[in-house]
Amino acid sequence: MNCWQTISCFYQNFRELHWNIKGRKFFELHLKLEEFYNDAVIKVDEIAERILTLEGEYCYLLSKKYEIKTVSNKL
Repeated sequence: MNCWQTISCFYQNFRELHWNIKGRKFFELHLKLEEFYNDAVIKVDEIAERILTLEGEYCYLLSKKYEIKTVSNKL
């Protein structure tokens, strides 16, 4: 898994957690996770732009991006 795929996985995981958080600390965690995914989406874009600048290729299809997954989903 390359850098772009890894940060994309983190971004998607932050979004999923943000949408599905429950409990007493909902608002605190909801806002923090939003902060994390907003930061991650900027990094995803910057990395993709850098890859293209260097005439590389990046995988933009979710079905291909997550074929090889090394990021654990366990918290």
